[in-house]
Amino acid sequence: MAKYKKPEVFMDLRGVECPVNFVKAKILMDSLAPGSHLTLMLDDGEPIDNVPQSFLLEGHSIIEQEIDGNAWKVTIEKSHNQ
Repeated sequence: MAKYKKPEVFMDLRGVECPVNFVKAKILMDSLAPGSHLTLMLDDGEPIDNVPQSFLLEGHSIIEQEIDGNAWKVTIEKSHNQ
């Protein structure tokens, strides 16, 4: 039997400055069902420092955060309380 895979949405935010990158990601996250995964591509510096932290403060979970070439790949699971 195949393992159940949670719905995943991808957004490339490389080149988008703070706080606009978080605002765009939050709007998309708000449209997703609880338990869905949102994968973001973020630049080094302020984006990787601020965006994941902002989602944690909203109660979501960071599933994965890794460097991918010259950017960061971050996967966030939407909280079931949202």
